[in-house]
Amino acid sequence: MFNKGFSTLPNRSLKGLLLWWIVGTGTIFALMFAVISAVFLNLGVLLKMEAESERIITTYLSKYEMDEKTPLPEDDFFRIYTAIEDIPEPVKDMFEPESYEHEYFDFFVDIDYDDDEITPIDSFKDLCEGQGCQIVFLYIYRRPEGQWLYLVSGLQLSESEDKDRDAVQHVAFYIAIFVIFLFSMLALLLFRRISQPVNALAEWADQLAIDDLKGSPPDFRFKELNVVAQKLDEAFKRTAETVEKEHRFLQYASHELRTPIAVASGNLELLDKFSSLDRLSDDEKSAIERIKYSVRDMRLLTETLLWLNRSDSIVPPTETIDIKILCQNSIDDNRYLLKGKSVSVEFSGPSCPVDVPLVFCSILISNLIRNAFQHTQEGGVEVNVSPGSLTILNWEAGNQSSYEVSDSEQVGFGLGLDLVEQIAERMGWNYACEITDKGRVCLLTY
Repeated sequence: MFNKGFSTLPNRSLKGLLLWWIVGTGTIFALMFAVISAVFLNLGVLLKMEAESERIITTYLSKYEMDEKTPLPEDDFFRIYTAIEDIPEPVKDMFEPESYEHEYFDFFVDIDYDDDEITPIDSFKDLCEGQGCQIVFLYIYRRPEGQWLYLVSGLQLSESEDKDRDAVQHVAFYIAIFVIFLFSMLALLLFRRISQPVNALAEWADQLAIDDLKGSPPDFRFKELNVVAQKLDEAFKRTAETVEKEHRFLQYASHELRTPIAVASGNLELLDKFSSLDRLSDDEKSAIERIKYSVRDMRLLTETLLWLNRSDSIVPPTETIDIKILCQNSIDDNRYLLKGKSVSVEFSGPSCPVDVPLVFCSILISNLIRNAFQHTQEGGVEVNVSPGSLTILNWEAGNQSSYEVSDSEQVGFGLGLDLVEQIAERMGWNYACEITDKGRVCLLTY
């Protein structure tokens, strides 16, 4: 269930995921810093202008209380009006009069100041020394006796102020780039610190062997990696124990089978004597022959299992044999499997004397031929011998293009094609079996 839950997820690199996560986080923080810097810069200007507008109004009112003839203050950058009708129309176009209230403060920015586009500020030249303002502010104050004061001020950045503003923006930009670079360097350093123990864990896991599990896993510096290493070591040890139990079982079983096989062989010799005295019927003689084949196969099987389960890789002694004669003998020995079947057998190839272990070569050839005979019901079996290789083809009549092998057909003469592969690999031979348009083809290269 665990595997099924993650089988649809694409394979991704943990390193790439962490890289994008850290660099992406740094980029987000840098952009947030740049935005916050710009916001606070603008907010500082607005708070300063609001405070300055309030100071101008309160200073005037203080003087007015002392002398009612005090004139309204004015400057190149601000004007004070006592009636809404006195406010210039361009300013009214910038700010909606119905929203006016006590201590109301608002501003209008000419975003097209350096462009040729006409804006309301362009038609309002009373402030900023008659050159037009980049920003116009409106501050409204209601006097205790009910009269209103409207302060209109403007802001035009000088060349030096423009440079200072640009410098602040550039500094914010450079700081953002530095933060992104810093996060990238930290990510690379982090990956380098993590990748070394991860690679060490991979190399250690690659060198694990079931027959060589001594000591405890090394220290990989990180708790999580040490946990993974510990679990791998425990899993390999459990597997090694299971394999060892299987080896012991096969070894004991093979040794124990020798006694009943020897008893069966001795009794078969007695039956042969009775057969020579014509005391047995033809059916009884046929049954004895089949028992002989079974006993011989069991003896070869026990010898093979004992050899495969040896800890060393010693190859049995070789002798010169003719593969063609060995195949012919195996075909003759297993013809009883074709009784009652409409199966043709074609055998071809030159004489091929080679130096190989007789017992195991006989097991492989006998198993492959027996498997082909046993699982061909109507069709043909072709055995071809050539220098260095043996090819066995079996096919079903009328079904050559869709020949399939069921799980039950993977076992022949009690040994099985899996053990054929193990023997061939242990002997340094090549074995391959595949389904073609003609049928099933098994190729043994020695």
